[in-house]
Amino acid sequence: MPDTDVRADFEALLLSSANTGSEIDTAPYERAVKKFPNSARLHFRLGTLGDESQRSLDLKRASDLDPENALPLYLLASRTISTGSPDQAVELLSQANRRDRVDYYRAHDEALERDPMLGLQIAAASAGAQFPVYATLRQLARGAGEHAAKLHAAGQTDGALALLAEVRTMAWKSVRAEDATLIDVLVGVAMLGIAQKQEKQIYADTGSEAGLAQVTREKKKLTYLNAGSRAYFGEANRELGRRLAVVAAPSLSAASIIPQSWLTAAVLLLWVGLALASRRKPASELYQESACEAFSAGRLLKTYALIFLPLGIAIAPLAYMASTGGMTGFKITAIEAAVVLPSVLLLWLSIRSYRRSYRRAAESAGQENPRFWRGALARDKREVLRRFAGVYGGAMVFLALWAVLVFGGAKLTVGAFPWQTGKVMAGMHEAERQYVTDLLDGKVKVPEKYIREVEQRDIRKEKPASHGEK
Repeated sequence: MPDTDVRADFEALLLSSANTGSEIDTAPYERAVKKFPNSARLHFRLGTLGDESQRSLDLKRASDLDPENALPLYLLASRTISTGSPDQAVELLSQANRRDRVDYYRAHDEALERDPMLGLQIAAASAGAQFPVYATLRQLARGAGEHAAKLHAAGQTDGALALLAEVRTMAWKSVRAEDATLIDVLVGVAMLGIAQKQEKQIYADTGSEAGLAQVTREKKKLTYLNAGSRAYFGEANRELGRRLAVVAAPSLSAASIIPQSWLTAAVLLLWVGLALASRRKPASELYQESACEAFSAGRLLKTYALIFLPLGIAIAPLAYMASTGGMTGFKITAIEAAVVLPSVLLLWLSIRSYRRSYRRAAESAGQENPRFWRGALARDKREVLRRFAGVYGGAMVFLALWAVLVFGGAKLTVGAFPWQTGKVMAGMHEAERQYVTDLLDGKVKVPEKYIREVEQRDIRKEKPASHGEK
């Protein structure tokens, strides 16, 4: 991938998410923005994650570098209204609404097109960078709603309604962004709800039946969008999660197995060479006798079962873990370890078994302080290496056969091999985008239970307000 600000964003996201503290490490972004000083993307990141005293400057810089993106101005307006300058914030909000688009600079979207597994890692890392943006947008909507209430109380009702109209424009602009996700829809619904609550109060105070009727119609639309989003996460996303679990886990396992294929081939060739050499110059009787005991068919089968049966049992929860909550470095490491560690454990158990068998045989032969490796003849060392090469090669062949079975299962289940994960992941990504489009167009049939859940939640939220009014 070329050295661009997008790549710098990828790397900074992954590096900043590796910080184990409670705050995101912004040092990678500070280094990146020095390398790409004219990157709106990187200035935007610092404007949401960087030094508090510099955030407004970075957001202004991002806005200047990308004059068609409304998002930096929205965040700048939110910071302005929180500092007690509502009139200036309203002006910034109005300017932002006149811009053409809302771009969240989602790094993982572009990463998914290049490398689905990398895209999953970046998606998990970018969650920490994305949610402050959502929180700031909601803060702007709340601040604007409070200012509208003050304008209405001061007799400037038209100004209050105009401001709330700007909030609704911001919300719909975010929801209808080209790359909008269901999270964007839920955040937009929350902002629309804030504006709608103030409008309802104003229309009730002024006795506007038409205004109240309009609020009621829009309320139904918000309920539909909210319930539709919840239905996707509750119903449609289960199927996508299942597909991800089936495809991502074997793909990650393959990532551990396939790079070792050359090593496995080399070990097996070494085993063949050592076996041929041992036929010409056999090892001493003591080593052969202990090897026959340590590497008997029954003992090997028992050892393989002891190691690989837990591996098979562990695959299901690991695959489920891979499909929930986004991919993280820990999850990927856990899945890869589940594939690599068995062969390492098998080697360790084989070494221990061989040494014990040798010591027992040597002590039976009357040797004192027998040494397994030091002082051994070259042909005996060759026998030891041959046995271990055979055990390791056999383990890797076993894992390869297991991978073939899993790959075949993935193909039968989702119609794609793990190396075609990009196709499946892109399909999942596009499925959500298409769902958002259909939801906004009213084409999704939302199950009634989700609509009832949203309506009951709204009733519970309104009860404290009604008691307060009494």
